Amino acid sequence: MKKISSVLAIAIITVMMTAAPAFAAGFSIESTTPENGAKNTTKENLCVKITFNNEVGNKESAEANKDAFRIVNNNGKELPSLIYYNEDEPKYALVLADTTKIPTSGDNAIKDNTEYTCILDADFRDNDGNTLGQEQKISFTTMNQGRGMIVYMVLMVGMMVAMMGMTIYQTKKEADRQAAGEAVEESFNPYKEAKQSGKTVEQVIAEHEKEKNRKNGGIMGMLAGGKEDAAKDDGAKVRDKDAKRDGEYYCVKRPQPISAAGSTYKTGRKAKAEAAAAKAEAEKQARKAEGYSKKKSEKKDEGKNKKKKGGRK
Repeated sequence: MKKISSVLAIAIITVMMTAAPAFAAGFSIESTTPENGAKNTTKENLCVKITFNNEVGNKESAEANKDAFRIVNNNGKELPSLIYYNEDEPKYALVLADTTKIPTSGDNAIKDNTEYTCILDADFRDNDGNTLGQEQKISFTTMNQGRGMIVYMVLMVGMMVAMMGMTIYQTKKEADRQAAGEAVEESFNPYKEAKQSGKTVEQVIAEHEKEKNRKNGGIMGMLAGGKEDAAKDDGAKVRDKDAKRDGEYYCVKRPQPISAAGSTYKTGRKAKAEAAAAKAEAEKQARKAEGYSKKKSEKKDEGKNKKKKGGRK
């Protein structure tokens, strides 16, 4: 009994040792691009990249595999096809449709939204002579480019309509805002308001500016964006140049005489300026007259000199 057990154990070990090399020598596909069952593949470059677990493409295997692959359409019709190997990546093979022999239109053309299958025969072999053992199929479906183009056009038109709508809306909104602002400016009379409320003109203008800024603050904030700090600086510079009244600043559209605010005070600057101008004009006339006299005396001296020269002759 022990002898039988020993013989059986030796037999099992022998079978396992001989089977291990055979298992290690198995030839199979590791991955494909596109994968089996893939959708929306391109039809312009109809091909399948296949990665094997063993090296392929030497002279012997290339010769043996030249008729062991094909690409067929959904009706089983075979398309002209080629296979390429890569010496730098010997485990890689590319099976592709030969577009130089395939018409671009008609029943035999490569079509949208159609299933195609790449087939490797069972006797497709590697560089060591190992075969796949059974037929391998990789099926994939080309994209519907017509439908994709329609979807793309619809999206583009939708985007254009949305952009135009936003532009029109923003333009109208800005026009309405400006029109409302102009109407408020036209109806606002600081002198009338000051007379009715008993406040000073400066106080009325300051309150009006605050109210206007409060109403337009949201819109102006969106328009200003990142330029808010620069706008504050510019506003500060303008305010610093203007008059300060009762602790409040205000800006005017253009320089105005003090009489526009109802004041009768006279600074005398105009009279001083006129006097200075008259003095300058008088000095100018005096210099001109003095220059004329000098020129006349110079001419007389020149005539005397000529007479003296003539006397010597």
